[in-house]
Amino acid sequence: MSSWGSEFHHLLAWALSFNLAKKHLSKTALYTDSEGARFLADDLGLEFDQVSTELNNIRNYDPEWWSLGKLYTL
Repeated sequence: MSSWGSEFHHLLAWALSFNLAKKHLSKTALYTDSEGARFLADDLGLEFDQVSTELNNIRNYDPEWWSLGKLYTL
């Protein structure tokens, strides 16, 4: 089981985070891979001002480096 308790609660957290960011920021951006963009922007319908799939460039990394995508984005 994930730390969210259920997948539904995980999705609610994404929606809440996005809507709070949209309320307080002039622009929102998502940096992810193609799968994340498809899920969050297309399937979930979160309307980011910018969506980048730059994280597709990260290949064959050690899963212990869970923060690699964050570092790459910065």
